[in-house]
Amino acid sequence: MSFAFTRLTIGKKIVLGYVASGLVTIIVGVYAITSLGGLSKLNNSIVTKDFPTIETVKRMEDSLLAQDLYEKRYLIIKDPGIQKIFTERGEEFKRGVIRLQSLYGKESAPLLEIIRLHSEYEALFKEEVQFIENKREWSASKISEQKLKPRVDELFRLLQYRGDEARVAQETKLQLANSLGEKAFSITLFLSLLSLIVGIMFATFLTLNISASINELKEATEFIGSGKFDHELRIKANDEVGDLAESFKKMSQRLKILEQTSLDASPLTRLPGNLAIEKELLSRIVSGEKFAFCYIDIDNFKAYNDKYGYAKGSIVLKEVGDIIKAVVKKLGSKEDFVGHIGGDDYVLITVPQKVGPICNEIIARFDKTMPGFYDKEDVEKGYIVALNRDNVKQNFPIMTVSIAVVTNEKRNISGTMQVAELAAELKHYAKSIPKSIYVVDQRRQILS
Repeated sequence: MSFAFTRLTIGKKIVLGYVASGLVTIIVGVYAITSLGGLSKLNNSIVTKDFPTIETVKRMEDSLLAQDLYEKRYLIIKDPGIQKIFTERGEEFKRGVIRLQSLYGKESAPLLEIIRLHSEYEALFKEEVQFIENKREWSASKISEQKLKPRVDELFRLLQYRGDEARVAQETKLQLANSLGEKAFSITLFLSLLSLIVGIMFATFLTLNISASINELKEATEFIGSGKFDHELRIKANDEVGDLAESFKKMSQRLKILEQTSLDASPLTRLPGNLAIEKELLSRIVSGEKFAFCYIDIDNFKAYNDKYGYAKGSIVLKEVGDIIKAVVKKLGSKEDFVGHIGGDDYVLITVPQKVGPICNEIIARFDKTMPGFYDKEDVEKGYIVALNRDNVKQNFPIMTVSIAVVTNEKRNISGTMQVAELAAELKHYAKSIPKSIYVVDQRRQILS
């Protein structure tokens, strides 16, 4: 699995947390909607089917009971008006049948049986009416007892069955709706609490994680501020905080190097000192790249310093450092290195191709600038009188600069000591010439 796939930035973690909370919320919503849908279907079935069935069956029973009553009255009273009421009640019963058919379908078996029985019942009543009109009361009574009554009883039984069936369905659905409502409430409450807990846990985890990392970085900053650059960060996060910790670690290492360089640097010129010079030179030797090591020395500086004093001598040293930096900036490259060994000794590391132009420019600026640091009469004489190393007065010319250049163009350089020895030899030679000069080592490697 690749790093890019497994890496979770803070932004991704936040989005992931929102997605997780969102999914739980969606689940809660879907479940709640589904439960409400189920409850709605149950309630709709009760309202649109069970209640109308019970009500319709009750009306049909009333209509059938009325027909049976008026059938018995007609048998006794023989009033044609009763026959009309019987028919009207029959129409009410038929409307109830049509209503049940709309609820259960026209092909419902119990309804077909009810329709058949009621049709036979009305047909038999017509026969009864014929017998009475023909003065055959005994035959009419026989039809009433033997044929009409069994059909009425069967119709009541079928209607009662249909009504009981609707009431049982209604009760079952009410119980189911109640159970479903309680279950939906419990599960919805649980999922809602789960969503809240997930959100709180994620927010707490992310907050504590970031807070701990920030505290660790704050502690590391305090250590660095006190000069302890080796403090180890205990941050393992694979996100922006981890990147910041890694950058912080690199910064600490860089600050440590800079501190060492700063401590090693010349307080006067602020140029890197011996440790940095040796490190830079060794780096070029190890890499195998072609380089030119220029050892720059001011001639007659001690005599000037003895006569004009330490303060003016320091100004000269700083000026020479500025001259070298300015020339390198103008003619060199950003990879070139300028260092200050100490006193009146400087180092410049560049590429062999740029040695000539750079050294010539340094000499030109040096020779142009140095007379300005002498009194007018000393410049006119061309020398100053000072004590030499043997404490004897001696004439010392105006300061010049000697540059000894060691390169690895024609010979292999194996170490910094070899460069130092070669530079010392060349410097000794260059200083023997009474003017500003640069000397390049032209000796080739002797092959055995």
